[in-house]
Amino acid sequence: EDALSDTRILSISKNSQFDLSGNRILYVGGRQRLIGRLQTLVRNWNGILDHHDGGIDQSMRELNQAISKADVVVFPIDCVSHNAVNRVKQICNHTMKPFAPLRSTGLGSLILGLQNGLKHFALSAHQNR
Repeated sequence: EDALSDTRILSISKNSQFDLSGNRILYVGGRQRLIGRLQTLVRNWNGILDHHDGGIDQSMRELNQAISKADVVVFPIDCVSHNAVNRVKQICNHTMKPFAPLRSTGLGSLILGLQNGLKHFALSAHQNR
């Protein structure tokens, strides 16, 4: 997934008829070097992708604030701390905010996650604003 060029990412995202309707997705954890590419993908799908590193350099207090601003929260299960996952689940369940684990870090997993259900979650969150 790292091998995907920025040109290929733009091609993938522009050729998909996928509209996130301006919704804000919070990506917790993952690999820092991929975040820019994930943000490009989501931006091309009319969304906003924010990132929290899951507690490595950013605090859990910042995670709480990031979750409150998001419409949907996602996290790759292979690259995020247990504490961050537990916090995401706790806050999202309490606030009835949709969240979804992703199979792995990277573009393919985010694309698959969005195509297989997060679009529905994001649109539901948008309608409930």
